[in-house]
Amino acid sequence: MTCINRDDMKILNSELTLRSEDEMMIQAGIVPWIERLDTLADGLSHTPLLVNFLQVLTLLGTTIGVIILTTLAIAGLWFWSRKRESVVLALAILTSWQLVRNLKILIARPRPSGEWLTFATGFSFPSGHAMMCTVLFGFLIYLILVEVKHPIWRIGGSLLLTLLILLIGFSRIYLGVHYISDVLAGFLLGLICLGIFILILKALKRWETGMKADTNER
Repeated sequence: MTCINRDDMKILNSELTLRSEDEMMIQAGIVPWIERLDTLADGLSHTPLLVNFLQVLTLLGTTIGVIILTTLAIAGLWFWSRKRESVVLALAILTSWQLVRNLKILIARPRPSGEWLTFATGFSFPSGHAMMCTVLFGFLIYLILVEVKHPIWRIGGSLLLTLLILLIGFSRIYLGVHYISDVLAGFLLGLICLGIFILILKALKRWETGMKADTNER
C-alpha cells in the first residue's frame, strides 16, 4: 500500500487550493457576465399578436416539429436524388439531439422562474430549439447555396431560413422558457455540429469522386 508523507500532502493540498482558486476566478469573471446578458430580456413587453405568432412558430423547434421537418427534408432530398445528403442530415439531427439532451442533464440549469407563455419541459441550458433548428435549417441553407443556381432563389431561400432560425431562438426568450445565454449557446453548438457534418458531407463527395475516377481508369 502506498503511503503519502506530510510534504506530499502539503503539495497536493496546495495544488488543489490553486485549482479551486483558478475555478473561482473563472466563475467570478464569467458568471456575472452571463447574468448581465440574461437580464437584457427582463421587462420585454408582450403584445398578444406577437405572443400568438411566436407560440405557433416555436412549435417548429419542438421534438415533433423537428421530426416532421426533418422527415420532409429527407424525403425531398431523396426525391431529388440527394441520397448522400439525406443520410448525412439524418445523422446530424440524431447526433445533435443526443448531444443537447446529454448537455441538459449534465449542466441541469433550471429554466427561468417567471411566467411561461408556452409549454416547456426539462432543463434550460442549452436551448434545444436553437441548436436543432440551427443544424436542420443551416444544413438546408448550405445545400441551397451549393445547389441552387438562380441568385434570387439562392439568396432569398438562405435569408428566409436564417430569419427562421433567429425567430425561433428569440421565441424561446420572449415566451419566457429560456435565458439569452441558453439560446446563444444553442446557436453556437448548432453551428459547430453543422460545420462538422458539412465537412463529413464534403469528405464523402471527395471519396465518391475518387472512387468513380479509379473505376473509369480501369
